[in-house]
Amino acid sequence: MRELLASIYFDRWILHALILLPLAGTVPVLLGDERSAKRMALVITTLELILSLGLWWAFDPSQGGMQLVSSWYMQEKDSLRRNMQIPRLYQKYVGH
Repeated sequence: MRELLASIYFDRWILHALILLPLAGTVPVLLGDERSAKRMALVITTLELILSLGLWWAFDPSQGGMQLVSSWYMQEKDSLRRNMQIPRLYQKYVGH
């Protein structure tokens, strides 16, 4: 199962999908009638459950440190600033 998840780059998009899917699902829930809103809420929740089950297989307990981390905000071209322990979003607030 880990090979399948690695082949679809699961660790690169899953956290974004788990956050954005419910946000995208609110539009049809709010705009639809009551029956279709309940059905759409059930579909979105079930899809969230299915996608999050992949996290169970993707997690490797033998590895130390953090896993399945989204680091889209750390795309710094300057290698000196990229290797700092302070995230780039907070560097301007701490004077770096």
